[in-house]
Amino acid sequence: MSLSLFSRVFLLIGLLSTISFSHKLYAASFELPIESVATLIGRGIYVTGTVTSGSVNDGDSAQVITKSGAVLDVTIIGLERPRELLTYAEKGDSIGVILKGATVEVVSRGDTLVIAQSDQRKTQ
Repeated sequence: MSLSLFSRVFLLIGLLSTISFSHKLYAASFELPIESVATLIGRGIYVTGTVTSGSVNDGDSAQVITKSGAVLDVTIIGLERPRELLTYAEKGDSIGVILKGATVEVVSRGDTLVIAQSDQRKTQ
């Protein structure tokens, strides 16, 4: 029994809708799962976490991938450890990151900070 072209396309669409795309496919190099979020009045928001892959520089464009899959464009305006300002962080570093372009109401624990795709080409 042969399926019509319409039936084949419909079947393919059904199969594709069951695939779950991870943000790990979306952003390859830098990744920081967000552990906590706070507001720094007049500066932006402050997120903490441990870098699980890649590296990041102060001033990089970045994106927050929320648990719901939304993508927020942000700018990293500060990196730090307790009592130490950083210009660079890499895998294994537990850091605080000051972000411009997002609010505490939108970003929460469990979201992920990644380098924006246009900046990935510069760091690779």
